[in-house]
Amino acid sequence: MSIINSNSSQAKGELAAFVRMAKADGIIKKSEDMLLRLLAKKLNVAESDLDAICDNPDNFPLEPPINTEDRNVLFYKLIQMMKVDLSVEVDEIEFCKNIGLDLGISPAKIDDIIKISILKNKEVVDYDTIRKLLV
Repeated sequence: MSIINSNSSQAKGELAAFVRMAKADGIIKKSEDMLLRLLAKKLNVAESDLDAICDNPDNFPLEPPINTEDRNVLFYKLIQMMKVDLSVEVDEIEFCKNIGLDLGISPAKIDDIIKISILKNKEVVDYDTIRKLLV
């Protein structure tokens, strides 16, 4: 998998996608905020940059990774963000579907992944399970 430069627009765009997911149901809940901070740290995005992204996530467009595996991992992480508060809302599902399409994932595969994720709402669906659905 590729390493994203901490100051890159790709890293900030990816983090902004997570922020938009967290805000899809109208509010960033504590569990979502904790995951956002963890992701920012993993992406080497400064806390001040995270605050700016949270204030205006639309200013940081998602640049889909070139590598298919990286796109799949990104989609998997977005699904985890959707589930982290243990409540999956319609707006979050629609957001996931749109991002999945932007990442080049077929609508049928997106639907299968979302379905299994919702069925196992209070469980973590491991990446290998999702990966099998993506190939």
